[in-house]
Order: sequence, then structure tokens, then C-alpha cells
Amino acid sequence: MDRKNLVDRGAQNLFDVRQGLTGRRRFLAGAGKYGAVLLGAASTAGGAGTEPAYAQGPIQGDETPVEHRRDSVRILGVAQRRPGLTRTEAPFADSPHIVPSYYARVHRGLTQKTPGRDVRTTINVVTDCAFGGDRNPLPGPENLHIEVPPPQMPCTILSNRDMMSDVTYEPFVQGVRQEWTGWAPNQPRWVEPGTELNLAARQVWAQGTRPAPAAGGPRATYFMKMASTVAASDQLKVWQMLHAGAVEAVPGFGDGLQGYEVLQRLPEVAPRQANTCVGAIVLPDLVASFWPKNGLRNFPDYARALRRLDTENALDLPASFFLMADEYEYD
Repeated sequence: MDRKNLVDRGAQNLFDVRQGLTGRRRFLAGAGKYGAVLLGAASTAGGAGTEPAYAQGPIQGDETPVEHRRDSVRILGVAQRRPGLTRTEAPFADSPHIVPSYYARVHRGLTQKTPGRDVRTTINVVTDCAFGGDRNPLPGPENLHIEVPPPQMPCTILSNRDMMSDVTYEPFVQGVRQEWTGWAPNQPRWVEPGTELNLAARQVWAQGTRPAPAAGGPRATYFMKMASTVAASDQLKVWQMLHAGAVEAVPGFGDGLQGYEVLQRLPEVAPRQANTCVGAIVLPDLVASFWPKNGLRNFPDYARALRRLDTENALDLPASFFLMADEYEYD
């Protein structure tokens, strides 16, 4: 699959890391009717409309493009489920309109801007996860019964996450009258108050397609906090380098991908967020999500390889974590 870089043209000189990692080539044969209706005819930097977002043609099966419109904003909400709820019960604990309405309020609180219409909402039920991690892990499964303890690492900022919401908002169309009904004030009922991590981000990299997860499908999401020595303009470039090496080290993971994306935290969103349970949470800078064809069995190996290749300590590991989840469409 060709890769699609969504960063502005002015920043292209940052991403000449490896041949083939960048470029603005079209990565899909077409988006079909869903993409044409949802995304419009064009989606380019500056809105010039000279480069089509997708060529015409059908998407096979029940799939949608990973790429979103350039002017859309994503809200990721990660939290523990309420006490007493099982993971199976949690995604069905709300009426469908509550989740995007609640995160519209979150969007406004994080960005001081009124969101547009929500065009996609998914709920992710976490099936496995890892927080922090050793930068130089032993190959293969780690033996927990060892006589010599490993070097002490800083305590991780996070310790548990059960649910992740993912809501996409597109701006209102100029000159079109919008029905305004206000936003629901209550939290989704599966959220344990005080545990939330809420992130407003924009897609900066996209490739391939993702399933329409009506009945649940696998998704892996890596929340990465970058070291203070990595400038915001270089964060995607650093990820590209680490990702390319990790895919080479674990070819079964890269070969099994249907699509993936990278989101970057909006600059107006503060890097730390108040949290009742732990005081404050350091927000990630990049969020990489992967939709595999054949399950997530190789994803932990990919994550270990990514950490092992980080010899420059570009990742702030105690503030980084990944979630492996089943994804359910919610709108």
C-alpha cells in the first residue's frame, strides 16, 4: 500500500528519512459511495481542491478509508469503566447520542472552539494493554522469574484503561443552516469519573482502509509521549523512522496490516490534564492506530521492537502506553 502523508507541503523537507516513507501519492484505488458522501470531492492542504482526496471506485467489503478530511478534528477519550460493569456490558451502557454529545463538550473545553457535526463515533473495549515498558526488552516472551532485577525505571503515569472513545467532528459548512440542540451534560455511563484522558488531535498520516466495525473488530492504539528534546515539527519524522525499523524487524506485523494512521495533539491543547485519581496526566503527543487483517498477535512484538530501536530516547516511556481493543461503531 502507498502511504499518505497529511502534513502541510511546507513541512515536507522534514520527512525525507527513507525513500518511500513520504510523499503525497494517493494510497487508495477509491472510496466508494461512503467516502464520496462523507468526505466530498477534495481534501487538500489549504483547501485548493487541486488534488482529489480519493479516486472513484468501490471499496471491497465493509471497509472505509483510514484518511479523514484535513479540517476534521478527533477527540480520543480514554478511561476506566465504572465499577460493576464488565467489559462486555460497557459499550452498550449508553444511548448512542450521549457519547458524541459529551465529547463535543470535551472538544469545546480543550480547544475553546465549537465543534462541527460528528461524522463517526466508535467505542473501543480494551482486551489487553501495556504501560511504559523496558527500552531494551529481552527477545521473545519475558521471563518474570529472574534472580537479578532489571534496572529500575520511573513509575508509569497510567496503570489501567478499559475503554476508548473515538469521535470525529467536521466543521459546519459555511452558509448552511445547522440545527442546534445543545450538548448532553452527562458523562457516558461507562466512564468512571476522574479517570479520563481526553485528547484533541488531528490526523497527520494515513494509509489503507479500516473495517466498518459494526460487530467489533481488532484495533491497536499506541499513545506516545515524545521527549522534550523532540520538536513538535519532528515528531512524525521520528515515528516514521522507528516504525520503519520495527516493521522490518517484525515483518509479520507489517504484512498483516489493513490500514493505520497517526494523530498529533493539537497545539492549543495543554500538555498536562487534571485527573482526580492521580492529580495530573501528561498527554501523549502522537497516537498511532492499526487495523490488522489477521488479529493483533504480533503487535506486542512490534511495540518491543519500536522501543528497542529508540536508542536516542525520543520516547518518554513512562508516559506512553498502548491498548489492544475490539472496536464497535456507535452511530
